[in-house]
Amino acid sequence: MKRKIKFLFAKRRHPIFFERWAAFTVVCRAFFTPGDQEHDNYLVTIGARPLPNKNGIVLTCCDESYFYRFAEILANSIRSSSPTTPFHFHLFEPSAACIASAEKICQQYGPLVTSSYEECGRGRHVYNKIIFFQAGRIKVADTLLCKLASPILVIDIDGIARRDITQAIAEARDSDIGVSLRLDRWRPWKKITMGALLLLPTEKGMMFSRRLSNAIDMMLEKRVKFSIDQLILYYVYRLHTLMRTGVHVHALVKEWADKDFMDSAVIWAAGRIKHTFEQTHKL
Repeated sequence: MKRKIKFLFAKRRHPIFFERWAAFTVVCRAFFTPGDQEHDNYLVTIGARPLPNKNGIVLTCCDESYFYRFAEILANSIRSSSPTTPFHFHLFEPSAACIASAEKICQQYGPLVTSSYEECGRGRHVYNKIIFFQAGRIKVADTLLCKLASPILVIDIDGIARRDITQAIAEARDSDIGVSLRLDRWRPWKKITMGALLLLPTEKGMMFSRRLSNAIDMMLEKRVKFSIDQLILYYVYRLHTLMRTGVHVHALVKEWADKDFMDSAVIWAAGRIKHTFEQTHKL
């Protein structure tokens, strides 16, 4: 009994306990606050916005460093493997030179490739900018979903398209969202991965997206020290499941963000071998 009590108190002293509790409370606030479907708090971005497309839009967000390393590789692969799929990349706090490079890529690949950016501000409270770069893309995705009423596929910048993405999105047409489930994992922040997230413009899909975006916005106002995107996503998904809201979830299988580089993959993901991946596929 004493060992059990000691373990509980030790767990409470660990910082990750407070992060998980804070994440759960903000998800509850986002879930149960009246008016959570009112889309009046859009993210203000600078740059071009993709045109509405019923077949889906690929979105990726990154900082300046990752843009220079992977943006052109991903854009070229989408143009080759999925030439009719619009691709939009959003930059966090870029320099003037980076903005010019983004505009150059858009001109090079044509009207289906667009870019936008935001200046510093949203991530000012977080302990580490990487935490913001990972979680901040949800607000961008939610804004595009509501403004364009088009399916939005959020993927990591360090990837390569291997199949027709439009056709893959069509397979989830009868769903409200698509997530990469790994429910056999023990830790809650590993039960869903953010390698690929599909948001569909249905009533329930937009409700899910708004609650997810609001929860992450509230969490980013705290001085968090751990990555929160996958944890918040899992809690929102879990609450929707427990409350039986009727959100239809399409399970995105491994092929949507494949780190084993199989030929059947929709998208190859670099994972932890980013440097090798970059050197191998550098244009």
